[in-house]
Amino acid sequence: MADIEDFETGENAANTPQATTGELVGTLTSLGISLDFETTSMYRGTVVSGGTRVLADIGDAGRGRRKVEFTLSEADLPSGTYPLPSEKIKNVLYAMQPNNEGAIKTYPVKSGEFVLVNRAPELYLAGHFRFETHPVENLAYLVAVHRFEIKGQN
Repeated sequence: MADIEDFETGENAANTPQATTGELVGTLTSLGISLDFETTSMYRGTVVSGGTRVLADIGDAGRGRRKVEFTLSEADLPSGTYPLPSEKIKNVLYAMQPNNEGAIKTYPVKSGEFVLVNRAPELYLAGHFRFETHPVENLAYLVAVHRFEIKGQN
């Protein structure tokens, strides 16, 4: 399970701006209620396996902290359309910390599709994706990221 430090994107411990820039725009829907989000608070880093982890802090919205996250299995994963879940695009999830207190609730992907533009070795990723989550405590989400673009790496 993720911990709260995962939400602290955009700055490192020394409060120095990071090299990652980008934008993620989308809609989060549950129980027929939709919440639009747009963020420039992005993180991109390398994972031990050689892949690339990306997360976006999609804001507080008065209901707690929220993030969308995914991991490319390879930094140079080819551009294309991938079904979700996938061995190529892993750990696709939506997570939230209700009221900014207590445990983080993580909603992993149940099904969806991911369209990726990867200009490796240039540090540039873009695309869009949409997924349904597995329910947690009888609540599931539809996450639609209409577009994302990320440049650089932390």
